[in-house]
Amino acid sequence: MKILSSKYIVMLFAVVLISVSATAQSKIAYVDSDEVIMAMPQFKKAQVTIEAFGKELAKVLDAKKAKLNSYYQGVADKVNKGQMSQLQQQTEDATIKKMQKDLQADAQKSDSDLSNKERELMKPIYEALNNALDKVSTANGYSYILEKKTILNFKNGIDATKKVKTALGL
Repeated sequence: MKILSSKYIVMLFAVVLISVSATAQSKIAYVDSDEVIMAMPQFKKAQVTIEAFGKELAKVLDAKKAKLNSYYQGVADKVNKGQMSQLQQQTEDATIKKMQKDLQADAQKSDSDLSNKERELMKPIYEALNNALDKVSTANGYSYILEKKTILNFKNGIDATKKVKTALGL
């Protein structure tokens, strides 16, 4: 029984040594992906497109909001002047609530549309970044390339940001 546990300990020790040895041979680099992405012309073009799309959506929502406010003000004026019966007021109140609900739904749809547009335009940018990371990793023998912002300490680390930019032609 004692021989079995000794063999187990020796085997466990060997596995730990092999793991440490393999880790010691790993090359780890880091990259500032924001710096790389912001330097890409595709990113700048996507930002302009997203901003224009957002402004167009906002313009449509503002027009609907102005229409709702105008309708509400018209109803309020008629109520203040005593030109509406109780039944008419209830009908108009229901119409205004429906308009508000529709405006809220349109705002949510606009947010969703803007997010989808951003995702659509950013996908090829992230794919290009990932391809460049793969090229740099393979060419330089890096086992890992980490995001610079998530590393707490990277003294004497390998900054691969310039190499990734070069791989992207920047």
